[in-house]
Amino acid sequence: MKRFDVFRNESAQGSRRFPFFLVLQSDLLQQLTTAVVAPLGRASIVGGKLVDTLAPVLDIDGESFVLYTPELAAIPAAILRKRVANLDDQREKIVRAVDFLFSGI
Repeated sequence: MKRFDVFRNESAQGSRRFPFFLVLQSDLLQQLTTAVVAPLGRASIVGGKLVDTLAPVLDIDGESFVLYTPELAAIPAAILRKRVANLDDQREKIVRAVDFLFSGI
């Protein structure tokens, strides 16, 4: 598992709102049994007014998903089984969203 890897949310109920999880933690922490992730959802599903900096739109294979940064959590790394992409090429937007969540800038 690498930073900015995207994994399918395999929860039947939860995947309707958030079909994917984005790994936010450093590659150096792979030995942990948990992973810090933020869910990715379609804008039409997550609803509400989106703040571009806090909840940027990211591209996964030509489809747009919102990074729902306020919902970040530590989850068991074992449930991240189906990797679908890596968003390192969109690193700037992702890091800016996490920075905005914690520092407001």
